[in-house]
Amino acid sequence: MEKYIDVSVVIPYYKSNKTILRALNSILEQKVLPNEIIIIDDFSNTEEDNFTLDSIGKKYGVKVVKLKKNKGAGSARNVGMDTANSKYIAFLDSDDSWDENKLKIQYEIMEKSDAFISTHHTTISGGNKKKTNKVRKIKLQQQLLKNQFATRAVMLKNHDKYRFEEGKRYAEDFLLWTQILFDKNPAIYINSTLAYSYKNDFGDGGLTGDLKKMYVGSLDSYETLRNQNYLNNTSLICLKLFQRFKYFIRILRIFIRGKK
Repeated sequence: MEKYIDVSVVIPYYKSNKTILRALNSILEQKVLPNEIIIIDDFSNTEEDNFTLDSIGKKYGVKVVKLKKNKGAGSARNVGMDTANSKYIAFLDSDDSWDENKLKIQYEIMEKSDAFISTHHTTISGGNKKKTNKVRKIKLQQQLLKNQFATRAVMLKNHDKYRFEEGKRYAEDFLLWTQILFDKNPAIYINSTLAYSYKNDFGDGGLTGDLKKMYVGSLDSYETLRNQNYLNNTSLICLKLFQRFKYFIRILRIFIRGKK
């Protein structure tokens, strides 16, 4: 008998008809199933995408919400979060997938630990896997220096207070996770590989492919945190300098990758 757990899965979608079934199947093949799956179409506005989403909605009972304007993945996720009816929300991008044990392991750990938000190891499909299920707390200082949360790995409690910044298209996830940690909500990392991507985290297409916009988005996130009185001016300057250093290192790594 299939077991359902108190989790809503939110998938932002934009012209992803070639990958959405891979993502969806990875949810339907879970050892335990979510209460609901919500796909937010960020105004793909093509016949092919409309046909794909309408077919998925009818065949699998998936909730499909179609936006009338393209707003970016963060804003699309907000609509999904507003629609979700479960205790927890888990995110999956339309071009990623999950390990079949992802929901079972993460849900059980969330329930036992009473964490507000959790994440886990992810890898490019075919990469080395971790299977320890060891849990560690995520510290705010770690998050400020490097985003500890791959969005495809995040599960958090369904709470009206937390949403992605509307209209922000780069580093919107980093900003939200950091705000949650600043508010002293318990956050944990699970050392098991429970999700998969199919491209490098940066410099390889998609939103993450534009390094400069990612860099500017990170700086903008720090400014927002300063304006919300989470950061002081000294911390803001130091973090911006650190991000500049990371930006140049990433450019160098992409250059070296292209030489191989």
